[in-house]
Parts: sequence; structure tokens; C-alpha cells
Amino acid sequence: MAKWNRKSGISRRDRAKYRFDAFMERGGTANLKALAVVFVVALVIFALGRVIVVSLFGVDQVERGTAPWRQFYLALLEITDPGSMTQDVDSSGWVKLLAIATGIAGIILLSTLIALLTTAVTARLRQLRKGHSKVVLTGHTLILGWNPRVVEILDELVVANESEDHPAVVILSKEPKEEMDDWLNVHLEDTYNTEVVTRSGSPSSLVNLEMVAAADCKSVIVLANRIVVATEREIHESDLAALKSILAFVRVIEQKTDSRPESETDSGPEVPIVAEIHGEAGR
Repeated sequence: MAKWNRKSGISRRDRAKYRFDAFMERGGTANLKALAVVFVVALVIFALGRVIVVSLFGVDQVERGTAPWRQFYLALLEITDPGSMTQDVDSSGWVKLLAIATGIAGIILLSTLIALLTTAVTARLRQLRKGHSKVVLTGHTLILGWNPRVVEILDELVVANESEDHPAVVILSKEPKEEMDDWLNVHLEDTYNTEVVTRSGSPSSLVNLEMVAAADCKSVIVLANRIVVATEREIHESDLAALKSILAFVRVIEQKTDSRPESETDSGPEVPIVAEIHGEAGR
């Protein structure tokens, strides 16, 4: 565990700033927690300010009464809705100044909240566009990899799935999700009742395979990633990548089988795997 070195000359202010920055860098929930703390502190300060002004300085002219609990309630109204400053139209000057300060603080806090929510929603949408969200499907066809022939394969799957209810095809590739979606929108005419889902990730990664529900698919198609005109080395790398994807998929299936109770050890029919292999061993 990292500790502060007292001989390093780092001031307490710098340490506090570092901890605050590290906390805020977490984003999302951390920022909302910090804003909630600031809101509570501001509310207490302005409410106590009203109580002190009314009680200690003898300000009797308060439109809504001088009781302490009433000052807290009015401060809450004004900090959450700056328009509530009209509650102090007939109050004394000092109370009006506190009401104005409370309203301004409320505007700042509300603007910050809107900015944080907008940032969180934008970040979430950006993550969705990257294609890293989990797929919750069963009985789907899984395509590992990407090349121009994916459109021909999808056309055949769409025709074959016309008699099925809610069929789905999931594509897992290292290509960016937005590029895959744009390519399919241009080159794929119609998917009819077949849902086509794209996810960006490594087809040989166990984590990414779990993301696309590989253990629950009905069949797997492994595409070669070589270009149309490829060298021997490129063909070898393509075949190696396909074999890695197959081995990773088999490992996911084995993990699912091992996690089942002994009474459910029957894994049922095997999942068919079709792969593009160009080397001599795959012919």
C-alpha cells in the first residue's frame, strides 16, 4: 500500500488536492456524491446564517416567521428553487441578502447537477457506441471475426431464419462497432425478422466471448481476417487467429459445463463450429 513520505516536502494542501482529484477522476457516482455533500454543506451554512441573523442581530421583520425550523425550510426552498426568493419580499434587508445568496448558490448547484448528468449520459452513450455492453441472448448464431464476406453469410442466415421466432446473429470482431454498423447498413439490404448485433472485442478473449453470450449460442462461424490477396505469412496469421478463437470458445463452453451441478452434467448437443482455414492443415 502506497504511503506518504513525510520527508518528501509534500504539503497537506497538495495531499488533500491529490486525494480530491483522485476521487473526482472516478466520475459518475463519485461526482454526484461530492455534489450532494456540497449541497448539504451549503444548505446548513445558509440556514444557520438565517437563524443567526434573525436570532442574534434582532431582525424581527421576517415575512414567514422567525422560528429556527422555518429558516431551514425557507433555505431549502430557495436553494432548490431560486424562484422561492419571493418568500422574503417583505423581509428585512439582511434576510433578503441571504435569500439572494442562497438562490445564487442553488443556481450554481443545479447547473452543476445538469452538467454532471449530461456528462454521465454522454459517456454511457459513448460506451454503447463502442460495443462493450453485454449481450443477453440465447440460441443465437455467433460470428467471430470480420471480413467482406460477412454480408453474404448474413444474407444466407436471414433467409434460413425466416421460419424462426426472434432469431439473432451476434458478430464479435476487433473492428469498431460504428464501422461495422455503417458497413452493414450500406451493404445489407434487409434483415427481415433477424436481429443483427455487433460487438467490438477480441474473438479469442474469454471476457469478450462471455460478453456476447458465447456459451448460449447455437452455432459459431469463425471468419478469416486475411485480405483478398495475402502473403503466406498473412494466411498463417489468419489461420492462427481462427484457431485461437475456436480454442477460446471451447474453453467458454467447458467453463459453463463445469459450473453446472452434477445432476445437469449432460451438456446436450454439441455446438457446430464452421471456420475459414486456408492452411494445408485445414483443407
